[in-house]
Amino acid sequence: IELADSPPADWYENLLAMHYELHSYRDCAALLRQMIRLFPDRDDYWRQLTGIYMTMEQPARALAVMELVWRDGRITTEADLIQLARLYLYEEIPFKAARLLEDAMQAGQIKENANTRTLLATAWALARERYQAIRSYQLAAQSSTRADVDFTLAQLYLEDERWTEATGALETALAKPGLKTPGTAWLLLGIARYELGSVDAARDAFTKASGFTRSRKSAHQWLSHLEQQS
Repeated sequence: IELADSPPADWYENLLAMHYELHSYRDCAALLRQMIRLFPDRDDYWRQLTGIYMTMEQPARALAVMELVWRDGRITTEADLIQLARLYLYEEIPFKAARLLEDAMQAGQIKENANTRTLLATAWALARERYQAIRSYQLAAQSSTRADVDFTLAQLYLEDERWTEATGALETALAKPGLKTPGTAWLLLGIARYELGSVDAARDAFTKASGFTRSRKSAHQWLSHLEQQS
């Protein structure tokens, strides 16, 4: 490479492969930066540089590379757009992740399904954009079999004191398999039912919540509160 006037790209690629086999990731990154300057139209080089930065646990640099290429209009595939959105989230820039995902979905670059809608909802929630988060979680819950999607939607409803919607979302979450915190879900369902004036239904939910270690103490406190009121 040093002796040649215009060394071809595959020479650099061979050298890159050797650095990678030796786990010389710093050398990989330096060489890839050089390759990107020499061969700017090779999109696989910036993808490799992004991957090397992630391997080196330097996500901020990986994000900088992807964002630069994206602004240049060269990120258009669904996989690359989702990776960029995930990097925004990893670097705690959720608003940019949400805007990117929503715009890409509207443009048809990212398919709308349970997974992408859930990712979008997560981004809006982390960005503290409650209206957009609720709307996105509602759409995600319609096509998702994951109980945690309905559970998270219920939590947003509870924060807004939308007891009826929260009750429905919690009941749906509890009916689906795989809910990681069923005791908490029963406890929150009891609170929502209590706020709606359904005392007997609330008592039933608190009784079920008392059967789980994490929610037992709070459930017993609520059951005692109901007994005092009766």
